[in-house]
Amino acid sequence: MSKLKTKCIMKPLAELMLLDRFLFACAMEDSKILELVLSIVLEKEIELMKQPQSERELRTAPWLRSIRLDVYAMDEEDSVYNAEVQKQNTGNLIKRSRFY
Repeated sequence: MSKLKTKCIMKPLAELMLLDRFLFACAMEDSKILELVLSIVLEKEIELMKQPQSERELRTAPWLRSIRLDVYAMDEEDSVYNAEVQKQNTGNLIKRSRFY
């Protein structure tokens, strides 16, 4: 069985866009930026309780699989948000959307 090799291309910071995983995570870790984005998308005021966390891993039990959230945040009403960026529409959003 052959292993697939992925080529890692490093971009200079000046060439990154908000759609790039690194810059998206860095920007969304700023609670004011994430509050603004969530408020625009959800069309309601969002006030986060704590600092958002990127690459947050959640596991409900030791024997179950964990999930990794791109950017995790919780608001004052205990609603949990997982912000993710997708560069292109792959047509599988329904399959990728899950309730945890």
